[in-house]
Amino acid sequence: MPYLNENELIKYLDAYNLQFLYQKTGFLMEHFKDQFQLSDEFISYCKSKIGKSTRYLTKDSTKYLNKWRLVIPEDLFQITEQGGIPLV
Repeated sequence: MPYLNENELIKYLDAYNLQFLYQKTGFLMEHFKDQFQLSDEFISYCKSKIGKSTRYLTKDSTKYLNKWRLVIPEDLFQITEQGGIPLV
C-alpha cells in the first residue's frame, strides 16, 4: 500500500470520536508517516484529540511516551527495523 488517504482516516476517527483511537492511530501512523505518505498536519490533528488520559497500547507495554500519553512495548518496532515480519 503506497499511501493512506488522510481525509478518510480522519473521517473514520471522527465518526468514532474516541481519544484512545486518536492516540494509538497517531502514534502508529507517525512511525510509518513517510511510508504511507502522511502529512505532519495529520499527525498534529491526531495529537490534538488525545485528551489527558494515559493509555496502554498492549498488555505488555512498559515504555511511556509523553508526547502521545501512551505506554508501548519496549521493543515494539524491533522486528520491522530488522527487516522481519511487518508490524502492520
